[in-house]
Amino acid sequence: MQSGQKPVVVKKGSIVVSIYSRIKNGRSYFQVADYSSGSRRLRSFSDLKKAKVEAANIAEKMSRGEAAVLELTDRDRSIYLRSIEHLKQVDVSLDEATKNFSEACRILGGDWVIEAAKFYRDRNSSRTESKTVEQVVVEFLEAKRARLQSDGNGRGLSPRYLQDLRYRCGKFTEHFKCDIDSITTAQIEEFLNGMSLSPRSFINFRRVLNTLFEFAKRRSYLPRDNHVMEQVERLRDAGGDIEIYKPGEMARLLKAADQDFLPCLALGGFAGLRSSEIERISWAEIDLSDGFIEIKRGKTKTKTRRIVPITENLAIWLKECGRSDGQVWPHGHDSFYDAQQETVARTEDKSKKPVRLKWKTNALRHSFISYRLAEIQNANQVALESGNSVSVIFGHYRELVRPKDAKAWFNLIPV
Repeated sequence: MQSGQKPVVVKKGSIVVSIYSRIKNGRSYFQVADYSSGSRRLRSFSDLKKAKVEAANIAEKMSRGEAAVLELTDRDRSIYLRSIEHLKQVDVSLDEATKNFSEACRILGGDWVIEAAKFYRDRNSSRTESKTVEQVVVEFLEAKRARLQSDGNGRGLSPRYLQDLRYRCGKFTEHFKCDIDSITTAQIEEFLNGMSLSPRSFINFRRVLNTLFEFAKRRSYLPRDNHVMEQVERLRDAGGDIEIYKPGEMARLLKAADQDFLPCLALGGFAGLRSSEIERISWAEIDLSDGFIEIKRGKTKTKTRRIVPITENLAIWLKECGRSDGQVWPHGHDSFYDAQQETVARTEDKSKKPVRLKWKTNALRHSFISYRLAEIQNANQVALESGNSVSVIFGHYRELVRPKDAKAWFNLIPV
């Protein structure tokens, strides 16, 4: 068969496959027109017999189901061909792509494939170096030790605080012999629950681990959007008896606090603000000229706006801080609890008893309510100022104190 002759055809039902004769450089060869993939492809053979075998295979293949390609509408055919072109960029077949897409939708519960891909890209793109838990802990403790040895700027850490970090991070290192970026929320909760900790100890462990993970983010050992610790269960310490600070103890706390945490102490002890409220309010909500603090509805536990009077000594402490804009506490939630522990650690004084104060949960607010009630003898007013009912104050907060102690409390000022 010479070039230019009519093609040889191979039929299977309504399917027709053509074989064309060609001559190149004086040599004959044959080309089979293959439409089974949806677009025309010419397959070359040196032997007509082999070409016919391939043509018969193609016809059989199309007749078994792929003949449907021939029945596509122009629009469907256009979509099909565009799909093939898209997949050429990633070297994936159409059936493999549709299978993977279907499986991804099943796993994600809908067509979230693009969002999932972006999330994975963003979560892994910022990771610059893998580090084991042990390596990160060594760097973390070294950084904390450097702060312990810092000069007298009031922000150094106490040896006891560093000892506490070593203990808790040591337990974590013993348990996790792996890279820090491989640890999941479930694994951390299993680790914490496995130690049978008290609520307070659980909270302290969680706080230290959160600080460790934040350190790893700053060093680029974890991506910035790693939320493993944020998702770890938060416990509330039910505690025991209601505790308050004595005026002398409060004086030691105020003296030990650094400039960032000092206004937080004062607002808790002399205005009765909750820790969550202190973390949320800004200096713009503290009006020293009119003598009131506005706690907006969205920042209170009870979702009720309230106005808190600024006592004379509180005004002095707030002026002492020398700040007037931004957040009162400009750092994160867990850093707030770090500051509490750092402050009590700096109260260590061998000439006093106790040598080192402990942080008493909610004691600043308890103290304010107790001393304020003793000072003004008006439970309704104290209830309004603290954002509670009179029954809650008498049932949960009030500690009986003498008026002279209340006077000493509200006379605490910088020296």
